[in-house]
Amino acid sequence: MKTFFQKRKLKILFFITPLYVFSKEIYPPIVSTYHLRIVNRRFVSHIVFESIENKKYLTIILTHGPNYWAYKSNSYRLFYECETSKQCIDKAKQLDQFLQNGYNIAFYIKGDQIQKIIFLDPTKLD
Repeated sequence: MKTFFQKRKLKILFFITPLYVFSKEIYPPIVSTYHLRIVNRRFVSHIVFESIENKKYLTIILTHGPNYWAYKSNSYRLFYECETSKQCIDKAKQLDQFLQNGYNIAFYIKGDQIQKIIFLDPTKLD
């Protein structure tokens, strides 16, 4: 019995692509996934300090949507729990300064809670 390729007399060519090894890490290292969100100033709308039921939160309002029509964008919030009010304010200032410099930030998330914040600074990859 002849296979599909034998009946059609098709020739299959296999190309071997060379593998390149990079000496430096790629910035940003990966794209956003379900548990990891990589953001920059373009996506961060607001950084808000909240105190709810004796817990301190740093709430980051993100906007992802069409590039040209901001009124059609979808906003959502992620929150980061802090120990003290001072820690929240310091973290908010650090986030704002880092985003103003044009760098990316990675949020490891579980639901809408930020578990870990990583500052992706391309100047410190070495």
